[in-house]
Amino acid sequence: MESVFKKLIRKEFGRKKYHAYCETIYKNLADRKAACAKVYEDIYAHCSRKDKTTIEKMQGQLNETMKTALYISRNFTMVFLVYAFAFLFLLGENLDTSIMLLAGGAMTVAFLVKACEFFVNKFCFIDAQIVVVYKEVLDKILKGE
Repeated sequence: MESVFKKLIRKEFGRKKYHAYCETIYKNLADRKAACAKVYEDIYAHCSRKDKTTIEKMQGQLNETMKTALYISRNFTMVFLVYAFAFLFLLGENLDTSIMLLAGGAMTVAFLVKACEFFVNKFCFIDAQIVVVYKEVLDKILKGE
């Protein structure tokens, strides 16, 4: 499972560039400013050749990705509460053991998928750094035109 930021960066710049950006930021965690400057220069060089319509489209995709990440983060509490109440409801019903195990197992698998999605997106520090730099580049290019 990949973070929504990773998917966006790989879609826009490709796997090689994504890994290069991650490596640059990871190797320079002590000096994040210098690492982000290197990534900024490369992203700027890539994006500055594009026309305004393409840049606006890229910014729209970035905004949608940021909304998706926020949605995943905000809704996890509700997902957990629904799972917990549904599981308690199943326990409260006097259902056949096989039905209880099947329903509880299906709910648990669905919850674990949502939990993995939440944690992958919650702890994608390097991807978030790249996205912040990407946003700065797009903002600068659009303000410059």
